Amino acid sequence: MTLLLGVELLRCLLHVARGDRNAALASSAGLVVALLALTRPERIVYAALCPVLYILVEPNPRVWQRRAMLSAAIPAATWS
Repeated sequence: MTLLLGVELLRCLLHVARGDRNAALASSAGLVVALLALTRPERIVYAALCPVLYILVEPNPRVWQRRAMLSAAIPAATWS
């Protein structure tokens, strides 16, 4: 299960890096990170991957702020 979730996270990050940056992808990445963190506690580090990638590749600050917060909010909600 961990391998499949890791591959799905890499697929989401690849789409973000290629320029496909939408709210559905941010939600999907957040859900995958939340599931990864539930399988292994040290996977919580992955929660920073998608928001950081949005910050690096999106030129419009208003867009990346919303998408980065969405992709980080889902895992944060599952941990509390």
